[in-house]
Amino acid sequence: MTEPLAMDSERVLRWFAGTLLKRYQHLFCATVRGDGTPNLLHAPYVWDGASAYILVETAVAAAAALDAAGTVAGLVTASDGLPAVQLRGAIAPVADQADSARIMARLPTRRGVAQPHGQLYRIAPTELRPRPDLIAIRTASAGETIVKQGDMPDRFYVILAGDCEVVQGGASNRQVVATLTTGAYFGETGLLAGVPRTASVVATGEAQLLGLSRPAFQAALSDTASTAEELARVIYAEAVGGRR
Repeated sequence: MTEPLAMDSERVLRWFAGTLLKRYQHLFCATVRGDGTPNLLHAPYVWDGASAYILVETAVAAAAALDAAGTVAGLVTASDGLPAVQLRGAIAPVADQADSARIMARLPTRRGVAQPHGQLYRIAPTELRPRPDLIAIRTASAGETIVKQGDMPDRFYVILAGDCEVVQGGASNRQVVATLTTGAYFGETGLLAGVPRTASVVATGEAQLLGLSRPAFQAALSDTASTAEELARVIYAEAVGGRR
């Protein structure tokens, strides 16, 4: 029997949220004034793998509330207009000039438009969440069909713990064509080619799996890895807390 994985799901979610944050350039940032008045600003940002740096123009009314805010909530929207990442954490102005210059050089600009003047702030997230439908960690019971032959693909899967069988055919001509174990992956062929599932995948015992939706798979494959195999290795390494 496969030993249960000491999975760090929080680490996986933060890793994927960070992957998404590299793709976008602006976030909505919400604060509350001392008198309880809410503030919302839209600012360019840079994600350095641990913190988000935002540039707030001095002319923006909400900027005055940031120094006293202490904590903020941020939201990054995807190209479909829906939230991609939510974050919350402590915010503070960047005082170090070298650090400020390094980040300012990476901030997004429009061609022919000068970089706006303003204060650079660092948000250190204590909470970082991707949109729930983009990534899912699930447990499958023994005998459960995870994907079904003939269905249209919707997710790419990595097995975090347990074993699965790849099965073709129906009840009368069922054939096990492969066995997948911890660290293995499946579902990429249908997503990349846009064709129905060529086989079913069934859990042989209790199994833990991570599934990425089509847009999440495409984003991660574009920004994190060049192949599905490499992406699966990265995801599994994150799931076990960086151990390989």
